Amino acid sequence: MTSKTKNALAVEEFDFEGWTDEAENAALAVLAGENSIQYVISENRFFVGRFKDGRIIKTPLVLSVNLLEAVTGFEDQSDVEQIKHLMELLGKDEDLEYLNQADIFSAIDYAQKYFSMFEKITRLTMGESLS
Repeated sequence: MTSKTKNALAVEEFDFEGWTDEAENAALAVLAGENSIQYVISENRFFVGRFKDGRIIKTPLVLSVNLLEAVTGFEDQSDVEQIKHLMELLGKDEDLEYLNQADIFSAIDYAQKYFSMFEKITRLTMGESLS
């Protein structure tokens, strides 16, 4: 069997004609659910995220001014790059290596949830409401 024949057979396995917005939304929901991390905020002020493979990464929510200034120097970069820089500054080499190997959607989810919690704490500290 030639390569061209194999590709033709593989294409026939997919229902391109029957693909709908509903099918797309269902597929995306499955992917998002599979790559979403679970998290808690620990009593010792850490954002603790659990990845789908069970890996747990802890990142402090209380940072020194110097550390925060170093991280905000990367604010023109993605949340994932910022969290990676933070882990590097914290000396969390094993967690950094894990994030580098993790699927992109889980890494994005971890970074966005971490920075969302950080932002909420900042707003509450300034006397603002979360609603």
